[in-house]
Amino acid sequence: MNDQFLKPGEHRDAVYAKHPVVRNAVKIVTGPVREAEEVTRGAILHRDPGTYFLAEPRVGKTTTIEMIKSVMPQTFPGVPVFDCNAKSHCTRSEKTFFGELLYELGQSPAVGSPAAYRRAVALDRLIGDARTAKSDRIVLLIDEGQSWNEFEYELLRDLINDLRKAGVVCTTIIFAHPNLELHVKRDLLRKGRTDLTGRFLVSRHTFRGLANKAELADAFGAYDNPRRHQFPSGSELCYSQFFRPGAFGQGWRLAAEVDIAWSIFAAASKSSERSLVSLGMQWVSGAIRNFLFAIDESVRLPTAEIWNDSIRAASYNAMY
Repeated sequence: MNDQFLKPGEHRDAVYAKHPVVRNAVKIVTGPVREAEEVTRGAILHRDPGTYFLAEPRVGKTTTIEMIKSVMPQTFPGVPVFDCNAKSHCTRSEKTFFGELLYELGQSPAVGSPAAYRRAVALDRLIGDARTAKSDRIVLLIDEGQSWNEFEYELLRDLINDLRKAGVVCTTIIFAHPNLELHVKRDLLRKGRTDLTGRFLVSRHTFRGLANKAELADAFGAYDNPRRHQFPSGSELCYSQFFRPGAFGQGWRLAAEVDIAWSIFAAASKSSERSLVSLGMQWVSGAIRNFLFAIDESVRLPTAEIWNDSIRAASYNAMY
């Protein structure tokens, strides 16, 4: 029955454009993601303040936040989990901050509404969701935390204080570029704003990329295993089989390509005079996507040239 998705025709055409690989929307639970999930669980369980992750570009912060948001209800059923993308503005205002927060909560602020009104609506929404879930706490996952400064963190602190008055504890988990420490935290400490650093920037963690070939092999293997990832849902077709059905049927697996791919990533790192100790998943998934698009059933090993082109097309060399 699943052959309809593997052979050219209307059934394959109908799902091809929606495939996570085609949409560049693959979400792989890697070692670094598991580490971040464990830290987040601990912070929520113990209601620890000030947990934050620092990460270089392209390691997959945003995708990881999406995965954490989706799995936390399994560990903490009934605890509302929200996510928010911090934004930087040349001109900062309460009206803008609370308007954007409302958008992140899935509500559109009334046109022309004042800051106080927007703040009240956001507060009511958070309290309301907690009470509907019969929870005395909520979780706020913040992406791009380096985009906020003293102004926004002060507004968030006051909002969280009002939540506490209403009997709702808010645990924040921040993901950010290292500039969060280099600029934002340093500036707060210089100003003596330990009230803010003590609330949001206490427990520092590194969200890293893949550290070695074994972790890359695990990521590649996820494409070969329908129990980890399949599409369409219920088809039992792993990603590798969907794109190379003939070769897959003859025993080929994407995981068999890991030695070649790792060596090319390593060579690219060496040419850029950096150590391959944190390989971002956005580069990895982009390179795999390019590889699966470039290769066809007629291609036989070795595939080094295709991988070289695929990794270059993922802009790995261009980042540094």
